[in-house]
Amino acid sequence: MSTTAKKHAFSDEWGERMWLSEPERYECQNVLEQYAGRELSEVIAELWGVRSDGKTLIGQPHVTKDGKLWTLDDIKRANCVFRDPLA
Repeated sequence: MSTTAKKHAFSDEWGERMWLSEPERYECQNVLEQYAGRELSEVIAELWGVRSDGKTLIGQPHVTKDGKLWTLDDIKRANCVFRDPLA
C-alpha cells in the first residue's frame, strides 16, 4: 500500500487554511482535477450551461447593441483547456 500524500493546489491562503481546518470536507476532486484536459465549451455543454437551442450560453447579459449572445462556438475559439497545475 502506498503512503504517498496527495498534493493540492489552492488559489489563496484562505483556501488553504479552510482545507487544513477541515480536510474531510474537501475529499472530492477540484474543478481543475475533474476536468483536466477538457475544453471549456465541452464542460459548459455537459453541465447544462446552454439554452434549449443547444448552443447559446445561458445567464449572460446583453453586452452588444445588436443583442448577439455568446455561443459554444465563441467559447471554442478561446481554446480554453482545463489543466491540473499539479499533474
